[in-house]
Amino acid sequence: MIYFIYQEVNILNERLKVVRKSLNLTQQEFADLLGIKRTSYASYETGRVVPTAPFLKLICNKYNISEKWLVNGIGEMYIETDDSVLNQLKNTYNLSNLEYKILTAYLELDSSQRKAVEEFIHKITNPEPPASKEYNLVAARGNSELEIISDDEAVRKDIENYEPPNEL
Repeated sequence: MIYFIYQEVNILNERLKVVRKSLNLTQQEFADLLGIKRTSYASYETGRVVPTAPFLKLICNKYNISEKWLVNGIGEMYIETDDSVLNQLKNTYNLSNLEYKILTAYLELDSSQRKAVEEFIHKITNPEPPASKEYNLVAARGNSELEIISDDEAVRKDIENYEPPNEL
């Protein structure tokens, strides 16, 4: 009977390791995120110490792990919901709360709104060089006035109101 209990602990410690590795975390990083010392976590993962039920619940709640899977090896490791997938991304890529909110908000948009966001992001990440404007100044025959041809009204006004310096 003692062998059976040891066997169960050994399997649990392997599942703890699987969870940590699926999150792409070191023992230190995982322990820090769970609020415990690395040595304490390492003793759970090696099977030297049996983790407490509240500790196992913490892992399950924080990372959407099935408690049945973690404790007994029954079913799938992750509880798959839209929110759990996003939480997995948040934890895997260490997203800030703002980044998580941005990702969540984007995914809640309809397809036309997503397209608009994509176009905006494309514009700010791949800016087109400003088009060079051509201004034609045409001297009128017989007098010193210029005809100014420009699509930009502000430029037209600047050119029309330009006064050359008196002293050259």
